[in-house]
Amino acid sequence: LDEVHEIISSWDKDKIINAYLEAPKKGFNTQLMGKDLLYWASTLLNLSKNTILQLHKSLCGIKIILKCIKNPYFKAHQYLK
Repeated sequence: LDEVHEIISSWDKDKIINAYLEAPKKGFNTQLMGKDLLYWASTLLNLSKNTILQLHKSLCGIKIILKCIKNPYFKAHQYLK
């Protein structure tokens, strides 16, 4: 979230509105802050994907710890690959 905020906090509101109005005609070729919307879409999508992957890894780690607490014979190394 912080990375997204860093990106969009510097955007000019008038340019955002202009891109919103041009997008139906130009599609992903619409320019916003010197780059086309396809660039921004892929950049924000990649940030979202990375955040979800990090969250998933954290949750998997928590699940393994909980299984180990419940069952001391649980073989955690099988799930750490």
